[in-house]
Amino acid sequence: MRMGLQARLLVLVTLAMLLMLSMLGIFGFILVRERVDEILRQNLRLAQASAGYIQYTLEENLKSLNEIGLTADPEEVDIAQFQKAAHELYLRSIFSGGIFLINERGELLLSEPPRPELSKNLLGYSHIRQALDTGKPVISSYYTLEPRDEPMVSVAVPRMSGGRIAGLIVGNIDLASQSLQKAIQPVSPGQTGYIDIIDKEGFVLASTDTGRTLHQSDHRGVLGNLIQQQKTTQGTCHSCHSDDQPEPRETEIMAFFPLSRFPVSAPWGVVVRQSEREALASVRSLQQRFFFIGLSLLGIGILLTWGMAQSIVKPIRVLTQAARRIASGNLSDSIPPLGRDEIGTLAQSFDAMREELRKSLDKIQKWNEELEKMVQERTQELEESQAKRGELLHKLISAHEEERKRIARELHDETSQSLAALTVALDTAAMSPHSEAEMEAKLSSMKTMAVKLLDGVRQMIFDLRPTVLDDLGLLSAIRWYAKERLSPLGVKVRVEMSGTERRLPSQIEIALFRVVQEAVTNIAKHAEAENVVLSVDFTDYGIIIEVEDDGKGFDAQALDRTTDKGTGLGLLGMKERVALLEGNLSIDSEPGSGTRVKIEVPLPAGG
Repeated sequence: MRMGLQARLLVLVTLAMLLMLSMLGIFGFILVRERVDEILRQNLRLAQASAGYIQYTLEENLKSLNEIGLTADPEEVDIAQFQKAAHELYLRSIFSGGIFLINERGELLLSEPPRPELSKNLLGYSHIRQALDTGKPVISSYYTLEPRDEPMVSVAVPRMSGGRIAGLIVGNIDLASQSLQKAIQPVSPGQTGYIDIIDKEGFVLASTDTGRTLHQSDHRGVLGNLIQQQKTTQGTCHSCHSDDQPEPRETEIMAFFPLSRFPVSAPWGVVVRQSEREALASVRSLQQRFFFIGLSLLGIGILLTWGMAQSIVKPIRVLTQAARRIASGNLSDSIPPLGRDEIGTLAQSFDAMREELRKSLDKIQKWNEELEKMVQERTQELEESQAKRGELLHKLISAHEEERKRIARELHDETSQSLAALTVALDTAAMSPHSEAEMEAKLSSMKTMAVKLLDGVRQMIFDLRPTVLDDLGLLSAIRWYAKERLSPLGVKVRVEMSGTERRLPSQIEIALFRVVQEAVTNIAKHAEAENVVLSVDFTDYGIIIEVEDDGKGFDAQALDRTTDKGTGLGLLGMKERVALLEGNLSIDSEPGSGTRVKIEVPLPAGG
């Protein structure tokens, strides 16, 4: 028979408690080791946190040093302004040793507070030379500032002018004033613990144990290597001692963390130490009591397990029923609160998931409705576009028919009449006797009539398809048509060409000519322009044609929005022709600002 969850919990906890009691000895040893490791980790985290706070303090003070306001050559700086800014920074920063202004030769120009006794040249200090040589901010190790032999560490910030190092701003931290000690978090591990800030030479720059400041730390060689290698360490140190404490101290737990993430080279580290006896006192006491407590816990654990099983099984049943409801598609019923423990949190998360799922389904339904609306609007736009194309096609057919009627009228009214007149003149000349002079006059008149007739036929041919397009190409045809159409109206025409002119495929040339022809016709009919510029650019990938006039212009956007079926068909025809060539046509126009039509058509490879 399969046991329920409650019975299984009771059996498993009882077995676990018995196993725990049988292994108390082993666990006691393991607990000591784990406690040591945990204390080491805690001290390392404390060292890391202290290092982070020191890094933050240095970053803020370095930022303040940068914000004093010196932006030019130090030798040209406003002395009063610098001293005022430096004085304010001196009062509110950790730079208790003063703030120096140094030129690129290492000469001291100004100091706040004033220090007349200082040497005028500070190149003897390594951090000054390093900052001037590298052009990067430098944080020094421990050194003494002459002539008073003041214990110092410094922050040197280069100032650039015209791409060169113009000098330094140096902030000094007086270690005797213990201003750096404020950067150490006031937290020590226990009664015997302390925190040191050391440099790579092992000097204690600041410490929660103030008596250790300015002494060299024990194990300074190892710690100096760790600072240079930017490595952390933790463990116990035996027989730890310093120069003024020759007798070995008791075993200590030590953790070390370098200032590794500071953006400026900071050769410092943080050391946290604590007496091993104090650190492990609670563990050893716990080890002695563990066995007796374990026996008591066995009985208490069984009782608690029974109550815990009850508190777990009931909410799990509620969650199971809720999961079945959601699986069946019921997302409206919420899950009741089941407490503030993990199962209660799980129930809240499960209910939040149900609510989000419900909202997602609602959103999907809303998006489907919006998508259907967009499809309907797009369909309507396509129908309108198709209707406009049909209107354009009707207009084109009508235009073709009108062109045929015009040609027929011209042939009937002019060409046929001229031919009839020429025929009558020939008959008259043949039937009536004339003198030689009269005959020459009649022949001259008939020749003039024939030439006029020939010019009319040629003009009709040019209107149908200019032979210059086939003979000389697109550029010449455009130039000829623009001047023929616009010059009689008093419009000045200028044709410009760039790139290397070349012949294009016939269907592309005739399509582009017709688009330009329509643009020129619109100028002649509507623009009232005085000047027209046609530019043709033969590029490597295609051709660009621009037709620009200084006429009265029009509202191009309003023309796109108009619902009048008879308006803008010429422009629509131009766009259709360019679209068939997989090109682009743009029209830029405003009332009173002229019009610019730009045609861009790509050419096939080798075109």
